[in-house]
Amino acid sequence: MKKLLACVLSVLLVMSLMACGGDPETGAAEAGGQKGGTNTTLKEGQLLVGYGKVNITPELAVPLAGYGNTETRISQGFYDYLYATCFAVTDQDGNTAILFGIDMTGTGVTLYSKARQEISNKYNIPMESIVISASHTHSAPDMGNTKVPTIPKWAPQLQSLLVECADMAMEDRAPADLYTTLTMTENLNFIRRYKISDGTVCGYISWINLFGYEVVGYESEPDRSLRLLKFDREEKPDIMVANFQTHPHRGGSASNTLMTADLVGAFRTKVEEKLGYQVVYFTGAAGNINPSSIIDEDNVTKDFKEQGQALAQYAIDADGTYEKINGGTVRSTVRNFAAEIDHSEDHLLSVAREANELWNKTNDIPTVAKAYIPYGINGPYHAGAIISKAGQGKTNNFDIFAVSFGDVGFAVAPYEMFDTNGTFIKENSPFPVTFVAECANGSNGYFPSELAWDNHGYEVDTCKYKKGTAEDLADNYVEMLTELYNETK
Repeated sequence: MKKLLACVLSVLLVMSLMACGGDPETGAAEAGGQKGGTNTTLKEGQLLVGYGKVNITPELAVPLAGYGNTETRISQGFYDYLYATCFAVTDQDGNTAILFGIDMTGTGVTLYSKARQEISNKYNIPMESIVISASHTHSAPDMGNTKVPTIPKWAPQLQSLLVECADMAMEDRAPADLYTTLTMTENLNFIRRYKISDGTVCGYISWINLFGYEVVGYESEPDRSLRLLKFDREEKPDIMVANFQTHPHRGGSASNTLMTADLVGAFRTKVEEKLGYQVVYFTGAAGNINPSSIIDEDNVTKDFKEQGQALAQYAIDADGTYEKINGGTVRSTVRNFAAEIDHSEDHLLSVAREANELWNKTNDIPTVAKAYIPYGINGPYHAGAIISKAGQGKTNNFDIFAVSFGDVGFAVAPYEMFDTNGTFIKENSPFPVTFVAECANGSNGYFPSELAWDNHGYEVDTCKYKKGTAEDLADNYVEMLTELYNETK
């Protein structure tokens, strides 16, 4: 009778564990709570992680994003391919997030929202758990320029390719332990706002020679940290996730008509070749940071390929310094943010319209600017921003996001964030490891920090929003990350 009772209890225990997603021998849970989940058994602290990589380089002659008129800067080919990369991460309860790092300039709301919605519907993943972050290369298609017919033609193809990339990552998932390291770089980035001899800051490099300024330094020192994650997977290639703060190297002048993934592509290629890792790269808070000119002993300015390779070497050298961290639970949150429009310059509207008309007739932007600076108009971008703001309401509402898994938190910014705000988020986040991914899930321009605000410059003069908005956003990100962190405790 006792043996029979023991057998019955044993069967009931096994059935109970199976119903809860557990393994009757190890007690470990099975990941598979969402559509597309698997029944793979995970050990404590592990995650299911997969990688996707798809070539998104269009064959069409597309307008390229960057500086100037994108209707006249049409691609003539490519220097190297553009890619969408992503990783899918699933916890023991089946909660999943998919995070993309793509070789594009920005992430417009319409196209990328459609891709995120399609992936969300396909795998029953919350929209806020799907992140599409652009590297901000200025040699990729301008998705906002629908006047050129090749863009509307290519847009649905790009959407399909992004879904395909997510499919690859979901199919590729395997158990992984999570590791991280942080390394400091040298001379790979700088604040592109110049301190001049009278103690003020000039935010326009083209103004330096025009007005005879002497550069004596920079507005501040940049965040030079390179944060790395490594998913150590069983029987599959490891995945490296990188986060660094710099604008891609190659400018958007009219002569640059070859598409390229820029320094990000060079970084990815060298890491893949040297370490065999699959790479997803996220541009950090780089709204005011450019890649360093890197003037070496021979006084030679290195190009974007050398820049990316130099950054990759830091990642390669740091390969033996990883420390294991907890994989934990996948979480995400979204918050609607009301950014208040700055209408304090409405009184300059008539002058801005006059200046804007003149700038549309000439390529000599700095000289014309010199004539209008006494009136309070600093450049064509400033004039355009004044005209744009005058026709808008009091606020612009957009969503901001945060995603976490275990000891890792992501602040997902749909705008170009200044480095001081990014540093604030990372220093005040409760997560041991915090990434900032800008140009993600939307495009809302620059949000300059208070440090930069009174010094004007391109980023400040084109910003639509009131001083202090960047700090309000940073506070919101810290709150959101804190909420996610507390949910896992």
